[in-house]
Amino acid sequence: MALGTPVEREGGNAVSHSGTAPRVAPALVAVACALVILASAWLLRPYTYMTVNHALQVPLVQSERDPALYPTDPFVDTLDQYSSWYWLAVARFTLLPLKTTLGILYFLTVSGGLLAAALLGRALAPGSAIAPWASAIAFGLGVRPFVGDGTITTFYPEHTSIAVVFFILTFAAIAARRPWLAAVSYGIGFSLNQMYGIHAALYVAIFAVIALAMRRLDRRWLAAGLLSAVMIAPTVILSARAASAGEYGGPEFMAAWAGALHHVGERHFYLLSNERGGFIAMGAVLLAVIAVARADRDSWRRALAVSAAAAGAGWLAIAVLLTAIPPSTALLAHAVRGADLFVAIGLIYLVARLVAWYERDRAEGDGGLLPLAGLVGLLSIYHLIPPTLSALGLLGLGVSVSVRARLRNAGARQIVCAMAAIMLVVAVWEVALHQPGRGILFRMGASEEIRQAAAWADANTDIDATFMVSPVSATDEHAMFRPLSTRGLFVSYKDLAAILWKAAYLPTYLERMGALGMVADAGAGRLFPAEEMRARWEALTDEELSAVARRYGVDFVVFEAGRETKLPIVFRNRSYKIARFPTAQRGGPPPVPPDAH
Repeated sequence: MALGTPVEREGGNAVSHSGTAPRVAPALVAVACALVILASAWLLRPYTYMTVNHALQVPLVQSERDPALYPTDPFVDTLDQYSSWYWLAVARFTLLPLKTTLGILYFLTVSGGLLAAALLGRALAPGSAIAPWASAIAFGLGVRPFVGDGTITTFYPEHTSIAVVFFILTFAAIAARRPWLAAVSYGIGFSLNQMYGIHAALYVAIFAVIALAMRRLDRRWLAAGLLSAVMIAPTVILSARAASAGEYGGPEFMAAWAGALHHVGERHFYLLSNERGGFIAMGAVLLAVIAVARADRDSWRRALAVSAAAAGAGWLAIAVLLTAIPPSTALLAHAVRGADLFVAIGLIYLVARLVAWYERDRAEGDGGLLPLAGLVGLLSIYHLIPPTLSALGLLGLGVSVSVRARLRNAGARQIVCAMAAIMLVVAVWEVALHQPGRGILFRMGASEEIRQAAAWADANTDIDATFMVSPVSATDEHAMFRPLSTRGLFVSYKDLAAILWKAAYLPTYLERMGALGMVADAGAGRLFPAEEMRARWEALTDEELSAVARRYGVDFVVFEAGRETKLPIVFRNRSYKIARFPTAQRGGPPPVPPDAH
């Protein structure tokens, strides 16, 4: 990613620069551009703590650090089979507070993603001074899958997004013909997230077949493959043990389990549940990658692009096949999400090749308007820039016709600086228009009010106290009460995710959700729609909730502040109040007066 060395590339041609400017200046410019790109990526996705899947993952860290926590919570009991080494490492090998540790890991994920994208862009457009930077910028804008609701880039630290970074680095190493780096990167990525590791295996396998047919693989690649096999073996063994533990029942159980997957993440498992626009975008990028690959003169690079397109399409075909056969554990492959890696690789491949085309056109005096238009169109398909900015970009292309000679004479350094500035404009645009009043560098995913309620529970109740919350909330906030308070929950909607790593939890989940009247058909694993569940929760009387509490040993219930109840209130703030059940056995101070806040 060298930028502005004494001999600067101009469309692939070396152009010497005269003058007495200090040699350190280009390096300073490169560092400044890199910092702008990193800052822009961070602005677009500030570090967010206690959000989304942290409701599932943080209790694993907490219980590993202190096994005395959550003694009455059956969901937390499933987490010993959660098969990512990431969270175990966070729990066992860090001494810093969890929020600080995850912040450091998030920084490494964001910066590592930019670097991996730049390395892949450089390998796909060797000799280009702009392609690595353009690839990093495109990836840093935030890549979202077209179908499957998977994870490529995200706004909170977790194991999937950093695994994707290592898989992009794997493909960068393959493109650069570096087998040992490819093996190590793949091994680390697989250990972080075996699901995406299985996805990546198909990409690598198809490429290996093509490369073998071209007689382009030597013994180094075979040895590197053996190294990666050794690295992934512990994760494979751990997963195999969990799968063979006899947790999956007969056809009736599998039908209920497969039905419940609709509530875990329907678009993850069932391709046709995705929106039509995603299929159109996926098809457009597939065709674009194939078209550009056909014109690519480098057979190795062409093989990588074709294998990525074939693997992405192949995983979607597998997803269709899995829905046409009786339910099985093969659904755990999340086949729809197998196309995620193609979405990322396809973006970087097209950006790198379009930039190389642009540089070639500039060197030949054509201005490079066609590849620039292609880049704007690509960013629009990926929704990486807002539609208004896309329109402004097209307008800018029109204006550039009149100044194309000047563009042609601009050096790579100026172009990269301009791209970094544009990315910063996009980031500021997004923050100003769509995220006003929210944290720029750090955000808490849970509201201040739920944090206050959880802090009260942590300070005023016994460690084995069990809380009941609304089983479903629009923002997963109620499920976040568990890790915020370090107290067990009776059940939450989000707990259903445990059937992905411990299927035997399903009967417990359905029983508890059924006790609250949230299960529409237990045999089919079907819950009521979210809005109806919210209405049913609001309709439950104190007597009905108290009967559930008595049966399951629940001590407290967290209500919305406006809900009417005759149960004694022990905590209250603007949004929530905590009531104690008459049968509570575990701690808690006296009730607070009605006007206490």
